[in-house]
Amino acid sequence: MNDTLNKIDQYIRESWERTVRTEETRQWNVLPLPKPFNVPCIDGNFQFVCYWDTHFINLGLLAHGEIEMAQNNVDNLLWLVREYGYIPNSTAMSDTNRSQPPYLSTTEGSVL
Repeated sequence: MNDTLNKIDQYIRESWERTVRTEETRQWNVLPLPKPFNVPCIDGNFQFVCYWDTHFINLGLLAHGEIEMAQNNVDNLLWLVREYGYIPNSTAMSDTNRSQPPYLSTTEGSVL
């Protein structure tokens, strides 16, 4: 990796913890989730789970060895399926009436 890529990688590694939200730190207009979860933005907009983004967040978490956090994100998605019958576009209340292309699907049996 060149110096610029190393700096980007280091920034991402150091920032994972700042993207974690819990039931106690979630915003009032966001569905509650049973486990801590990663949000797409450290601050500002998008302080909730986004179905599409979670797939890519988990790829980064796994690449950096953050297995437990990636597992929490998957567990929360599975919980949403059990609770609502599908994974909403995001856990923002305004986005619960639609979904996105599924990353979480099975070809055989049930993962729930």
